[in-house]
Amino acid sequence: MYENALVEQWIAWFQTTFRTHYHQVVWPLFGVIPYDPAKYNANLKIIKDLAKRADMHLKKYEFFGGSALSAADFYLLNVFKFVFGTVFDSGFRKAIPNLTRWFQGMTQHPTVLKFYGIVKMCDKALKPVSIKDTAKPIEPAKPAQEDDMDDLFGDDDDEETLAAAKKAAEAAKEKAKGKKEKKKEVEQSLIMFEVKPLDSDTSLDEVAKRIFDIKREGVFWKTEYKKEPVAFGIFKLIIGVTVIDEIASVDDLQETMESFDDMVQSVEITAFTKI
Repeated sequence: MYENALVEQWIAWFQTTFRTHYHQVVWPLFGVIPYDPAKYNANLKIIKDLAKRADMHLKKYEFFGGSALSAADFYLLNVFKFVFGTVFDSGFRKAIPNLTRWFQGMTQHPTVLKFYGIVKMCDKALKPVSIKDTAKPIEPAKPAQEDDMDDLFGDDDDEETLAAAKKAAEAAKEKAKGKKEKKKEVEQSLIMFEVKPLDSDTSLDEVAKRIFDIKREGVFWKTEYKKEPVAFGIFKLIIGVTVIDEIASVDDLQETMESFDDMVQSVEITAFTKI
């Protein structure tokens, strides 16, 4: 069937064409790999060109699989959700109106809202982390084997990257049920928070330190963070965390940060990605 072929085609398109360049853009954004300007810009151009190709397809079809919603749409949403939230800014989105229309429609789908929550698009593209201008990371107390969690944006197929989180989840479930269970795939999410300070005198480094002090089972904070300008000399904090879905509450993390009312004005989720 033609539409089934389209579904398989677009899933394969990501796995064989888009994926490599996507990682070379996403990883440097948060200092996971060193930032090489020439390499980063080349890969960013490639994924933007590939996005334009997807846009041309969606000029003809409502969904990637044709006229009906399919697995390809949910699969690709998980990919585009992150680039729309970080590097596909409002200026570039004018060049991909059909892909943007599809993305906005998908983020309003009841299933997507249930599992991902509100997904936002960035106004301005984030800039990669540069070693020379990155704030010295504040080291929180590390959970067991956190070294295995250093790469929060790693390959889904890289079992070693997720080993620490999987082990923690399995231990929690065994303790709750009082018996050993057969190991199964652990669902995790990567969340990016946008934290706005109370005023321009508030130290974002102190805000980050208090956030890192939020200790929960199944919660792994990314120790690097970014400061982005808002207005009138005020900067906002962009900070990431990986959570094990079954044992950690994103709402609890957000509410805890919002309770710092002597330092924090507001907390919003800018990206919510299943990994």
